[in-house]
Amino acid sequence: PNIPIEESRKIEYLEERPFLDIYVTGEGDYLATEIVRAFAECGKSIDDLLQKDWHSSVYRKTGMGQIVVTDIRPRTKALDDIPSPWLTGVMDKFFDGKLAPLFETNRGCPFTCTFCVQGTKWYTKVNYFGLDRLKAELDYIGKMIARKCPEQKILKVADPNFGMYERDIEISEHIGLAQEKYNWPLLIDATTGKNRADRIIRSIEKVNGALMLYQAVQSLDEEVLENVKRQNIKLETYEELQVHIRGRGLRSSSDLILGLPGESLKSHINSLKELINSGTHKLNNFQALMLKGSEMDTIETRQKFGFKTKFRLVPKNFGEYFGKKVFDTEEIIISTNTVSFDDYLLARTYHLAINLFWNESRFEDVVMLVERHGISKWEWMKSLIQTFSPKYPALNELKEEFLHETQNELFDTVEQAQEFYSREENFEKLMLNEIGDNLIYKYRGIGSFLLWPQLCKAVFDQTKRLLPDNGIKANVRFDEFWDDAERFFVLRLCNGRNLSDLLSHQQGEFRYDIGRWLANGAVDDFDDYRFPNTTKLQFSLSREHSVNIQGALDIWTYNPKAISMLVRRVHNDWRNREYNVAF
Repeated sequence: PNIPIEESRKIEYLEERPFLDIYVTGEGDYLATEIVRAFAECGKSIDDLLQKDWHSSVYRKTGMGQIVVTDIRPRTKALDDIPSPWLTGVMDKFFDGKLAPLFETNRGCPFTCTFCVQGTKWYTKVNYFGLDRLKAELDYIGKMIARKCPEQKILKVADPNFGMYERDIEISEHIGLAQEKYNWPLLIDATTGKNRADRIIRSIEKVNGALMLYQAVQSLDEEVLENVKRQNIKLETYEELQVHIRGRGLRSSSDLILGLPGESLKSHINSLKELINSGTHKLNNFQALMLKGSEMDTIETRQKFGFKTKFRLVPKNFGEYFGKKVFDTEEIIISTNTVSFDDYLLARTYHLAINLFWNESRFEDVVMLVERHGISKWEWMKSLIQTFSPKYPALNELKEEFLHETQNELFDTVEQAQEFYSREENFEKLMLNEIGDNLIYKYRGIGSFLLWPQLCKAVFDQTKRLLPDNGIKANVRFDEFWDDAERFFVLRLCNGRNLSDLLSHQQGEFRYDIGRWLANGAVDDFDDYRFPNTTKLQFSLSREHSVNIQGALDIWTYNPKAISMLVRRVHNDWRNREYNVAF
């Protein structure tokens, strides 16, 4: 799909790439086969090949001296005609533990979002792979995982709306069977559908907590949604859905995109506020990409909304092949006629804070406590953005480094980005994971793995400031209770600057039974949880969690420079230590 929509720009695309003879648009599975067959039949002559008339293509017509653009043919419904990349065995060599299997159950999307390639009319109809084939693929992958790389726990689903269709419930049920047989997958990376929440919830329930409800909204501003031709579920419905999800012990996730047409800093922050207050467990914040093949990428849309764009390296997408350094770049919107670059950077600061303090749900019990005292989730969250200050030097430095990298990863042109990363000293930094990473994941990882005690201090300081003096703080023993609670949070999560710290047992002395207090809903009557005597507790990872983390570390190692890989591959619960009285 990486070619513009407009015919004139398609021609320019080939004119700028003289080595390119023919570009297939639409479904490559079928036409690529026809091209290879025709190439062989005409004696491997490119001139003879390009004398033919090709549909769904942009190509250099032999003898005409010009580039021809032909219409895309209708999509094929019979997807099972495409040989399975799994059942044919051609993917067997890639079961190395590092790569996660990608599973596709359908193609197409009924929605028309202008920022997405699949928002164009050609993709509207959804076609399906057969259920028998899909079940066979899951079984094949599960057996290969168990035999060749049991440490791999992830399944990636390519569908744009997984769980939205009735058949997805049956697919999820089969994934649940794979979990029983192969202890895989324990994490499912999938975008769930934008409606039919009832079906999505039933699908989630079949996979034993491996999948989140993924309700991407992108913006909650009506004008912005109209600009991008997107229709969200109503906020009231979304909030009701969050209550339902929490009641079933499930987890939810949502998305926002910074830089959409007509979005302002104010409307973006308001969307952050509304989603945090609704109770979503995880809030992903992306920057608007200019995806070739999407309506938003057109010259008309760019000019209408005053897009200013930059180019950056796609995280981890580089390498050296046949002696040539190769880089994959992406074009992102860094300002519009309603958002300045300074607004962009401030919004990114909000995104960093949400990733550090909200997205891993480490402080849910603290949030529940402040809510009982009339303080909203967003008021609590916003207070933590203020901890990016000299009062908390480690967090302030983290924010400054994040913003520094956020600006330095941007280039005016693709060529500038390629030239920069091609320099030996910079390419070496890429290889060492010092630059070129996903910055949000990188700094969330640094925060939660390396600066966890500092995060806890910031949370407990700010929460204490917010709590009313005539409420829980009125108790004369509040300070010692609050100190115990902060220390409990620090020790409960495995963290540290090296592998030994991460997997170690930890001990602490406590005057209060914080674990029982949390289990009972973080109630105000904390005096009921005072130990008769100061008690020493030991915190340790369970054997299962230790094995799972060690499996991830065997692949990625515990390298602070590459910590973003662990953030994405270690389940949220695996880092929780169990605690017992130490003797």
